[in-house]
Amino acid sequence: MNIHVLYFMISYMATGLILLAIAAIVYLKDRDNKLNIIFSLYTFAIAWGSLFSVPLILANNLKSALLWDRICLMGTVFIPTMFFHFIAIYLKLEEKYKFFIKIFY
Repeated sequence: MNIHVLYFMISYMATGLILLAIAAIVYLKDRDNKLNIIFSLYTFAIAWGSLFSVPLILANNLKSALLWDRICLMGTVFIPTMFFHFIAIYLKLEEKYKFFIKIFY
């Protein structure tokens, strides 16, 4: 294994674990706050992509790499929508953009 690949794996793992911790802390701080819920889901989606990039990097063949890539993308596809939703709630514009939020999901 190349040392650069190892650095990538360590950075993906660190990013994923730190974001999972942030998501848990924010969610547990106030479970009923919609802003906290959406932010936690947003950070979880980023963590999902980071953590599932590691087995993608380690895949031995194209078939397993494709499988891990699809699993990785199942979480990352929601990042832009969750970010938009989070910003709409944060700026108190959720009602104004409710139609778009529903379409984006």
